[in-house]
Amino acid sequence: MRLFFILGLFLTTNLNAGEQTIEIHEYAKGLELITNTRAAIYKIQLPEDVYKNITRKDLGDIRVFNHGYEAVPHVIGDLIVHQANPHESLSLPFFPIANDAIDNNQSGLDIIVATDGKIVQIQSADDQYHTHDSEYYLIDASRVDYPIDSIDLDIKRNVEGYAKKIKLEYSQDLNHWVTLVNQATLTDLDYGDHVLKNTHVILPNKKAKYLRLIWLDESDDLVIEGIKANLNSQHHSIQQNWSTASLINTSENPKSYEFDTGGIFTIRQINIELPDDNTLIDVKIKSRDDMKTKWVTQYKGVFYKLKMKDTEVMSNPINIRPINHRYWQVELESRDGMGKSAPIFNYAWNANELYFLARGEPPFILAYGNASINDVYKPPATLLNIIKQDSKTGMVAEAFAGQEILFKGESALKVKQELPWQRIILWVVLVMGVFVTGFMVFRLSRQMGLMQK
Repeated sequence: MRLFFILGLFLTTNLNAGEQTIEIHEYAKGLELITNTRAAIYKIQLPEDVYKNITRKDLGDIRVFNHGYEAVPHVIGDLIVHQANPHESLSLPFFPIANDAIDNNQSGLDIIVATDGKIVQIQSADDQYHTHDSEYYLIDASRVDYPIDSIDLDIKRNVEGYAKKIKLEYSQDLNHWVTLVNQATLTDLDYGDHVLKNTHVILPNKKAKYLRLIWLDESDDLVIEGIKANLNSQHHSIQQNWSTASLINTSENPKSYEFDTGGIFTIRQINIELPDDNTLIDVKIKSRDDMKTKWVTQYKGVFYKLKMKDTEVMSNPINIRPINHRYWQVELESRDGMGKSAPIFNYAWNANELYFLARGEPPFILAYGNASINDVYKPPATLLNIIKQDSKTGMVAEAFAGQEILFKGESALKVKQELPWQRIILWVVLVMGVFVTGFMVFRLSRQMGLMQK
């Protein structure tokens, strides 16, 4: 009964109340939305082309139309995502395991697990399962509620420093293991005036109860003294993608390089890909909204790409505060520069989820890119509430991107420069009124002068 009440409520929502009415053909492009299953509400991840053709940072020039070209209610997922829990870090229990006490299936170990999945005790036949010279580390993540974004390792460094490769596997039952990170490089090196330290490993979006860290190189008595998991439940509500910005200055030996992302992307990470091996540069990275505004510094630090025997050591992507600036600048601060080849600017951006009400006949069309829209779209409150309870109601199904449709093209992305006829007429009337009033005052003053004579 409650379900029918909710459906009836938002089906009667008047989308156009107080909203600017725009025809579908006034948009730059469209995307056919394929709905294979019947549902009241559908959702889809917005593709990259949408962000390259919208004109508003709030995604306000996006609409969804049904087969009859009637706009239907929709919600952009970011309106919900920002309410998720913030970043969180916590220490994970871990167990060093000697190379001769374990095989790939851990058959040499007896692992005692509590009812909630927590590892309570580990035993082996000779009771020598752990040692400081360990090739494996068993990590207990059974009490983590969200997928782990990354881990930070606290490693006791030897005198010479190190650059060592590791592998990470995951399991849900401690018996079947699957590769999570095929190879990652941990470093703690002195290189000139710089200390190149990286004990941070980024993980794929995968919920796992247990992790297994395996040294791929000789560990040289390196000892892991702590493992911290970095969580971000907000990050997993929206998809993250990596793209490459276009180089827009081509001088032969510049002190700075400028890049264009080509759209309005919410950027959360950046990375500089260096063209040549054994390069280390100090950089200042700036960004701005358009070609006229001032540059704003987003990061200052070091990027490097080094070859050490068979190991390649590279700097990690940099986390920045979420920002949707289009233009970016990499300014070199190193004296030796980086040669004639330009760096590659990569950026990680989030794809929002769009939810729309299946009102009217399919196919539904996602229309985007319209500089003429100047109002603020307000999604129905009832639709927002239903989407927040998506996991409980089961009313939301997946939609898929179909054929791209060209409507007005690039001309829709420019504001129409129409003459303000109402304002012009008003000023003409005012000027004429002043002229007539002045003329009447002049005639009246002449008449009064003649009468006095």
